[in-house]
Amino acid sequence: MVLVTPVELVVTEPRSGWNEERRRHYEAIARRLEDVARTEVRVTPYLEVERLAAASAVVLSGSFGPWEAHDPRELAK
Repeated sequence: MVLVTPVELVVTEPRSGWNEERRRHYEAIARRLEDVARTEVRVTPYLEVERLAAASAVVLSGSFGPWEAHDPRELAK
């Protein structure tokens, strides 16, 4: 089965916390997901997510930082 709508990889840390190594890490995860899902995977930091309704699947990345470092109001999104 080939999915036609994209998969959303929601990175659960703000883009400001990304460095080159983390960016490559998330891109590698997206490529693996594309291989499995056989469709486009969009990578979006959780603070930038606007709409997930059109996604065929949503994958949460986890975070390199402790959860206590996140603003609970932003995580509630």
